[in-house]
Amino acid sequence: MKKNISKKVFFSFICVTFNNNRELFNTLKSLDKQNFKAFEVLIGNGGDPLNIDDLNSKFSLNIGKLLNKKDKGIYDAMNSLKPYVKGEYICYLNSGDTLNNKNVLRQVFESINKTNNLKYPLVWCSAKFISDISNVSYLVPDPKKIKIKFLKNWLFFMHFYICHQACFIRYDFLKNHNYDIENLEADYFLKKILIEHKLGSLYIPIISTNFFLDGVSSNINNKNLLFKHFKQLKKYKYSLKILVFVKLLSKFLIEVLLSNKRHYYKLIKYRLLEYFVLLVSKIYISNKYIVRITRLKLKKN
Repeated sequence: MKKNISKKVFFSFICVTFNNNRELFNTLKSLDKQNFKAFEVLIGNGGDPLNIDDLNSKFSLNIGKLLNKKDKGIYDAMNSLKPYVKGEYICYLNSGDTLNNKNVLRQVFESINKTNNLKYPLVWCSAKFISDISNVSYLVPDPKKIKIKFLKNWLFFMHFYICHQACFIRYDFLKNHNYDIENLEADYFLKKILIEHKLGSLYIPIISTNFFLDGVSSNINNKNLLFKHFKQLKKYKYSLKILVFVKLLSKFLIEVLLSNKRHYYKLIKYRLLEYFVLLVSKIYISNKYIVRITRLKLKKN
């Protein structure tokens, strides 16, 4: 198949698989459809050997490395491919994960350039969690509903839950870091380090990735991890309900307590009550971590 490859590599995709060629091909198809071509694909295969010529005949991708090697799990495979990275930003995709549409990489690239700062350790987007079996889907987070002032609290409630398939990590900050292959939460610890970095992170309010839960949940070793993720989603949902309730309650109290009072007296009481509500809310949702987030504003087409 004729290749359309840029000499300059900006993104490096690390894709890992284990005897799951059909899902791997779905991932590669979504990458092949991108209208931004300055990226490479590195494939770690821990199962039956794959042939790079077969892959090149099916896809017009810049496959920088195909590593057929038995590994000790997903993190070991991800670590093994890192020395071959040529791009400025790394994105990890598992078999079956797909980019949401053909414009994703162009949007991410242009968004990074708009900031005039290519030094963000972490650039992240929203992901769509999909389960065909359960016929449900979630946006994590929903870019149309969540605002910058809520992003820090969202991260706090979700315990720094950011979908790694929707993350673009600058290679400079990753080259000296290896995932702990014995720890299922190694990905969480890396994102915690990146999100707390003094240079901050860039959130781009688009859906970059489709993450299919059925493929992961079919592996019994991941059921506990998935259960924890959904508990965090539930926690986030009810935390927002509590904040909305506090806001409505404060409005009700203000109307009841301040009715038929002189204007300045109203204002003083209003400010005192407002301060009290904010204080209580801050205690409840106080972020123990230093988190610096830039939320990019995209123009509507």
